[in-house]
Amino acid sequence: MRREGATDAAHNPSGHAYLSVLAVGGQDEADHGVILSAGIRFVSYADLVTDLKAYVTGYTNNQRPSAPATIAIATNNAIDVSRSSGRSFANNIIDPVRRYAQRFPGITIAGSDDMEPGFRATYTQTRHWMQGYLLATSAPFVFSGSADGCSWYGPSGSCNNGWTARGLYFLAGGAAPLRMINLPQIYNTTMAEQWRYISLTGVNAGRPRINFGGALTEWTACRQAGTCGSLTAVTAWRTMWSQLRAEPKLRPRSLPYSTDLRIDG
Repeated sequence: MRREGATDAAHNPSGHAYLSVLAVGGQDEADHGVILSAGIRFVSYADLVTDLKAYVTGYTNNQRPSAPATIAIATNNAIDVSRSSGRSFANNIIDPVRRYAQRFPGITIAGSDDMEPGFRATYTQTRHWMQGYLLATSAPFVFSGSADGCSWYGPSGSCNNGWTARGLYFLAGGAAPLRMINLPQIYNTTMAEQWRYISLTGVNAGRPRINFGGALTEWTACRQAGTCGSLTAVTAWRTMWSQLRAEPKLRPRSLPYSTDLRIDG
């Protein structure tokens, strides 16, 4: 993990801000750990914190001047999802790593969650997780999920498995507008269209527009796995920018990040 952090930082030139997502998998509260993404390996919370501290150390060893980085540590809503597991994620993972990273002024630690209507947890369980997380820590939050089944042609409406555009607006920005960054999965053009109308759902209800940080893709991961497809990072960013700029109420001044996932063995 130390080498991985150093490698990532070496690819990030000066003069830009960066957002890295470390997807650590679903929470296994009974065993006090996580099941790693893209696999079935269990890692305890204590070992995970040690690994994440090593990543931060490696990153700062090669971090360029004027290149601040947000490192978002991401779980998902596929295994143990509740108010208590949200608190546990904050208390056992995010805050210990955040305290360690305070010695490095160019690093911000954030929590993150790949929240998807297609995963096992219900919307209510996922909302409770979010509330537990936000109450347990003051750390930022990066939404890194998807909008399965939501409308791509208008605001409001339903999504898959009983979720709604209004509910996803809450999870992706409405719960704490000043603390949350939305880095949604944009694997095809429809996914960008969905987020345009989810943000508009909130705005039409008198709420702030979603704070979009950019687009999250999996072009590299799909090339590694050979079993999926994704837009490239550049194409996804341009598509997201175009969709948001097309809506007068949503036009952002900037869309600073473009983050592409890869699989690490």
